[in-house]
Amino acid sequence: MSGFDYDLVIVGGGLVGGSLALALARAPLRVAVVDAQSETQRRTAPAGLRALALAQGSVQILDRLGVWPAVVPKATPISRIHVSDRGHFGKTRLDAER
Repeated sequence: MSGFDYDLVIVGGGLVGGSLALALARAPLRVAVVDAQSETQRRTAPAGLRALALAQGSVQILDRLGVWPAVVPKATPISRIHVSDRGHFGKTRLDAER
């Protein structure tokens, strides 16, 4: 078995793991990212099957990392959110205009 020597191993190459790896890219650390999917699987996965809502703070982080401009063409602002639980009393509505 060959040995590997890293200062940090990031488990998961998704949005959070990838962002962390990118943020640490200039640090004097030996960083590895491990993911259950191969790079080929991630690149060939059908796009658009999963929705993702980002808070403004997350957008700011992605902008500082320099990747937000690549995300913008695929992004749509959230203007209204309706939260309810079927069969239970109560609901919440959030409207960006208010």
